[in-house]
Amino acid sequence: MKTRAQKFKILLSALLVILLAAAGASADLLFTRQTTYSDPVSLGIITGSQAPFSPLQSNMGGNQGNGIRPFLDAEGRLRVALTFYTGVGGSTPDVVDVFDPGPRSAWTVPSNWNRPLKQFTCSVKNIRAMATIGNYLYATGYDKAVISRVVMTNDAYAENKVWAHPEIRGKHGEGLFSYNGYLYAIITDTAGDPMQPSVAYGPNQIWKFDKDLNVIASADMTGRNMDGQNDGVYTRVGSKLYVCSFGGYQVTDGGYNEKTTIEVCDLETLESTLLARGEETHARFPEWYYMFSGLAFINGRVFLHGTTWTAPEGVQGSHQMVVYETTEEKLAAGDIGTRIGSFAGSYGIQMGFNYDPDTGYLWARAGDGLARYDGGSSWTLFSAADLKGTLSAAAPLSAVSSSGGGTIIPASVPVELPDVSVSGAEMTVTAVNADAPEPIARAVNDGSYPSIVQNGASFASLKPLNTISASMDGSAAAAAFTIKNFDYEPAAGASLWAMARKKAGLGGGYDTFPASLKDKTLSFEITEPGLYFAPENVVVIAESTPVEIPAPEKPWEGDGAGTGGCNSGVGAMALALPALLAAAQRKRR
Repeated sequence: MKTRAQKFKILLSALLVILLAAAGASADLLFTRQTTYSDPVSLGIITGSQAPFSPLQSNMGGNQGNGIRPFLDAEGRLRVALTFYTGVGGSTPDVVDVFDPGPRSAWTVPSNWNRPLKQFTCSVKNIRAMATIGNYLYATGYDKAVISRVVMTNDAYAENKVWAHPEIRGKHGEGLFSYNGYLYAIITDTAGDPMQPSVAYGPNQIWKFDKDLNVIASADMTGRNMDGQNDGVYTRVGSKLYVCSFGGYQVTDGGYNEKTTIEVCDLETLESTLLARGEETHARFPEWYYMFSGLAFINGRVFLHGTTWTAPEGVQGSHQMVVYETTEEKLAAGDIGTRIGSFAGSYGIQMGFNYDPDTGYLWARAGDGLARYDGGSSWTLFSAADLKGTLSAAAPLSAVSSSGGGTIIPASVPVELPDVSVSGAEMTVTAVNADAPEPIARAVNDGSYPSIVQNGASFASLKPLNTISASMDGSAAAAAFTIKNFDYEPAAGASLWAMARKKAGLGGGYDTFPASLKDKTLSFEITEPGLYFAPENVVVIAESTPVEIPAPEKPWEGDGAGTGGCNSGVGAMALALPALLAAAQRKRR
């Protein structure tokens, strides 16, 4: 017979299971699917580990291609851009619908996706990629090598500048991302019909711009031809950019392109280094006969996606896609590691990876469906039948890094290193314009400011603007920072802060220090700096807006009944756990 303590443990375990299950169900993957390649797409969602739900919306457009691109807007709010390519006419622009997904509880409600917050067009056709810096949203596309800059302020979403490749004929925009306050684009070079084996490809090009689309530098890369609309085909890890290229023509009549490559590009110098080529990889690993088509870097593990159109199903154009696991060190030596997954089908073109930092799920695009990694060599496959159509696009509902390393927020107000000075402490500023630390980025993404930031409960929004790195010697009562040329105008009613993370053992949260901005000079003081700067040697500059708490019309009135549904019930159980623990302790005494 069970004792009271044993019964209590069983009850407590059950409550914890319910809590964890409720928490795990909050992460979602959006996808679009088509009945045939020429049909408009329909929107669906996979919630946690549940079965796909579709349609959230039907006949949305994009009959020749579409994309799902979550991003943070000018105010740091999560938005989702759905891009639709019609393929009609040489000058017909893509339609871009920007949605406010709202709270997680609304993501699975079809009416939440009835109408976009804003619909706009720009100079880009067949959009392959989008990126943001501050209040600007950028886009590039395949049909012509241009980059459009769109102003997001006050939800305007209006194009105000366009860059065009100086030798635009045969050039295609395939990649776009921001890093360290700069915008980077990957452009491919084609001569001839890309649907014919006789097509010739030049080296891919990487271009670096400032936020105003002024060219900083450009360089040829090692690889030739890539498909940037598939996530994971190019992957940034710190200052390194990993790129998978087909090697030229995508072979469809047996075999694969032996010139397919993986390279890594130093984003400071734009120099590329070859890591793997198809023919050499096949010589070392005879089972490899695929084009490199995606990478994901997750907690020290590297996942490699491969694709071939060798008719494995006995049908022309059918696909086989594989996943290998290796490490960054092994990959640098050309070692692709061990195969952990293989997916084949009669029709499907979607390649690459999606990574959901909220659940930790790695999703492999498997031609016409999706495969969720369950560990080891185990996968859960969501086929075209499960999705109710052939997969067109997919993305987790979060602003995630293309590297698969988690949520990422790049610097939106770039500064120069010489413009930063510190007085009152022996401190050296070593870098500027870094990405926001992942704990801050995650808190911004899911709104959990109180869990990590001092005074976070009073923030309606939190927007990281820049992250600077600094090292400290000795001790001091305070460190006074001055940053010149901080070109930013805070929102009405907003506050500026410097945030530093306490050392391990002192709580590990971020303390906030008020900052002032006058004549483009930002000033703030961090008191007792010896409590910070180890192991995280950064200061985060951020803007917050205050929570507005309206006074209740009839305070303390009501029957006390809860109407919050599942979330409020889980919250009540969470609040009840400490009381249960205390009761158990009292019974033991």
